[in-house]
Order: sequence, then structure tokens, then C-alpha cells
Amino acid sequence: MNITAFDFGNTRLKMGTISNGSIENLSFCTYLDDYKDLCLKYIHDNESEKVLVSVVNKKNYENFLTTLKLDVSFLSILSFKNFKTVYADSNSLGIDRILAMLGARKMSKKNCIVIDAGTATTIDYIDDKFLHKGGIILPSKGMVIDAFSNRLGLTVEKKEDTIFNFLNNSTHASIESGATLCAYNNINYLIDNFIAIEGVDVDIYVTGGNALALIDNCNYNLIHVDSLIFKGMLDII
Repeated sequence: MNITAFDFGNTRLKMGTISNGSIENLSFCTYLDDYKDLCLKYIHDNESEKVLVSVVNKKNYENFLTTLKLDVSFLSILSFKNFKTVYADSNSLGIDRILAMLGARKMSKKNCIVIDAGTATTIDYIDDKFLHKGGIILPSKGMVIDAFSNRLGLTVEKKEDTIFNFLNNSTHASIESGATLCAYNNINYLIDNFIAIEGVDVDIYVTGGNALALIDNCNYNLIHVDSLIFKGMLDII
């Protein structure tokens, strides 16, 4: 049986097919596209009988998805019995973060740092006993540039692949380079301190639309997995 998996992010919709314990046919689109038609076509083309959904606010998509006349499951922390977190309110932990951590755990026997570099950047730590020991949320480079643009009345082009430069030859380039420093150097700082304090050997996984830009600006060897959130769904198949 083929299962369609949807991850409704803040900026992009990610689609994958779970078949025979693996993730196939990854596809991405923005909400500027006619995502409802794309979802229906994707389900039809992959002959899916069931749909798994990762979404923070299901109210935005529930009416559409429940009209599919398929077995549709909205995933939550209650879907995963082995997962534990130090969060006092576990329901406040985004399902996308949970799935990314579980995806990393399926691929590594070590403790894992899991980074989802999307509209915002989330960094979480999960140990080898499936305990989420906490995390942090940082603004992405795009969010930093938006803050500059809104406050200063400037239009600055967002180039996620920009490498930090200390000396720049225009105001726009200076802002963009400063945003790169804010977005990515903080991640290097956090990993430096985490490893120094915890003293453990970790695998560091990264996913999300800005993953490649983060890899270019990170001092560490990052394991890039586009399908990390979908791999986390394999725990309930």
C-alpha cells in the first residue's frame, strides 16, 4: 500500500510517498501554486490509499483534506509512543520538529542535533534514548532581512546562498552579509558550546529549504536529508 505524506510548512508544501519502508517521489511547491490540485494529482499519480499529514495549524487545511475520501491522519505527539520531551507542555512542540528528530534517530545510533532551516530555523537535541532535551528557534536569514526592510524602508533582495563577507561595497550587500552572519554564525556558536558543555559525540542533521545555504556557512559536517520529516513518519507505519 502506498501512503502519501504531506508536510505543510510556512513557506513550502512538501510531498512524499511512503512505499515498502522507504520515501519516494519527493516533491516541493509553494503556496503560490495551486497546491490543492497538486495534492490531488500527487495522490492519484502515486496510487495512494492513505494520507499522513504534518501541519502546525490543521484548521487551514482540514476542510480540504477531509474531502479526499481517503484515510487521512493528522499527526501529533500522541502518534509516537517512544518519543519523550522535556517540554512542560509537549503539545506546544511542533510536529515538524518531532518528525525531523525521529527521522534523524532512524538514521543514527548517536545523539543527534537536528536543524530544520526553513522560514525560521529550529535546532533540537535528541539523545539515543529518544529523549528530546530541548531546542532553540532562530530567525532565518529571510526574517532578518524582512526586519531590516520593514524598519528602514529598504528593499533588499534575499539570496539564501550568499557567503558572509566582512567588507561590502553597498548598503544592500552590507545588510545581506550581516543577515547571513546573524542567521548562520549563531548556529556555529550554538554547536560549539553544545559540544563543549555536553562532551558527547553527535551526528548533526539538517533539512529545510535553506539547508544548502546553512551547509555553506557552517563550520561542521552536516548530514543533509531532504526527506528527514518523512523518515520520521516511518515510525508509525
